[in-house]
Amino acid sequence: MTIPPNISLGILVIGLIIYAIFNTLASYSFKYLIPLGKSMEYIFLIEMFFILIAYMAKIPLYFFFAGPNGVTTLHVLDIAIYTVIVVLYARFYLKEQVHMHTVIILNIIIALTILNEVLNRLKLF
Repeated sequence: MTIPPNISLGILVIGLIIYAIFNTLASYSFKYLIPLGKSMEYIFLIEMFFILIAYMAKIPLYFFFAGPNGVTTLHVLDIAIYTVIVVLYARFYLKEQVHMHTVIILNIIIALTILNEVLNRLKLF
């Protein structure tokens, strides 16, 4: 039984979003735990827990989707989605200013990922 391409792409994107959210939580959890007086060991365990959940989502995705899509395309898509999540987290939760060049670079990465996928499907090279 094969999964239709649109559902397959949806599963991939949702899985990478879950990975990116938990990876962001692991990356920024120290900002909230240090002011609460938590020890470094406690912070390390919390971050390891979030990373474990993130990779529990990422590894099966790479296992099932790396063959037809290529590992490079998955990594670029992974980086793009993670960057979007971090920018949204910084802008709306941390209330930090997101510079215009960050948004421009993010759009370039996404455009290059789409271009790469189109060129792979056309098999011009």
